[in-house]
Amino acid sequence: MKKAIALLLIFNMSLIFSAEENILFNKESWELLTYSKIPANKVSFESKKMIINVDSSASPIIYPLQNKGKYKQLSISAKIVGKLNLGNIEQGQKGADDFRLRVGLVYQGDQTLGFFKRQIAADWILKLYSLAPKNTGVSRIEFFNTYSHQQLMGKKRPHPLADVLKENFVLKVDESGWVKQNISIPDDENILAIWLSCDGDGTGSRFVVEINNLQLKG
Repeated sequence: MKKAIALLLIFNMSLIFSAEENILFNKESWELLTYSKIPANKVSFESKKMIINVDSSASPIIYPLQNKGKYKQLSISAKIVGKLNLGNIEQGQKGADDFRLRVGLVYQGDQTLGFFKRQIAADWILKLYSLAPKNTGVSRIEFFNTYSHQQLMGKKRPHPLADVLKENFVLKVDESGWVKQNISIPDDENILAIWLSCDGDGTGSRFVVEINNLQLKG
């Protein structure tokens, strides 16, 4: 009897630590949002790839997780064709706050929107807080960004326009435009959704992002 219980425990633990969700295989679950007065990106799916066309545009792309919970690793592989028109302004500053790819994780927390805030909040803010289970809220969106200026490498910042957005400049783009990385993430908080952002509206930029792998692993 004890041996059977032990084997059952081992089996259940293996399920916990092998949990993963391959996001791109569930294209029907992606939600394409828009910002007020900003042209939206064009998004398509081909052969298990997500293709995001940016033309002086920006828009959130959301994937509410089917398996909400704790994960240990984010895996991303993408090809980016085209560059940002940053001019002489340092990336991230006013007038140059565009990033070709930001992969965000929406974390569960206790922040909620009160009645009055809901009346004036932008649609993307309302969507963010609607991702939280009943009687809970959100903590933040933790973004992992590509970067064009090397001085940003490895840095972190709260976004200047919204405290709920946290940014980590860690996604390296090689000379051929590829991003291929596995990122270790804290596994002590529940993740509710993936939040993708590809922005070219502020700098009038045109580029294409092809994502061929995007996974959360437990």
